[in-house]
Amino acid sequence: EQSLLKYPDGNPPAAQEGQKPQQSLNSFANRPQQTAEKEGLFIIKVGTFSEDRARELQGILESRPEMQELRTLKCKSVSSDGALHQSIFRTEVQDARLQNLFFGCFSTVDTAGEALEELSKLNIAGTGSARVFEIDGK
Repeated sequence: EQSLLKYPDGNPPAAQEGQKPQQSLNSFANRPQQTAEKEGLFIIKVGTFSEDRARELQGILESRPEMQELRTLKCKSVSSDGALHQSIFRTEVQDARLQNLFFGCFSTVDTAGEALEELSKLNIAGTGSARVFEIDGK
């Protein structure tokens, strides 16, 4: 009796038992998923603030329904606690007691621009100098 788990391609292994199914399983596992979420290359830098102000602004932005409705992606090559899973996050500025506040990421400069427009419509003090940047994936 054949099992789909034993023979993922539906054919029993050839003379070298175990090798062909292993290759089939490996190639299946390494195939990119069709529904995998893309990584964004464009991010909005809201600005650089003191730690307290950055935390306060992050809370304000996260609580706004307009910001929650905007679809963000994982950020390519950004390493910060929670940054890959949150749409609004802070990173520390080296050699300073400041933090950068970011919003994103987005797949195209156009979608990032639309999000920037929504951010400006909120008219929150301190967000007026927000700009779109492209992430260098190196």
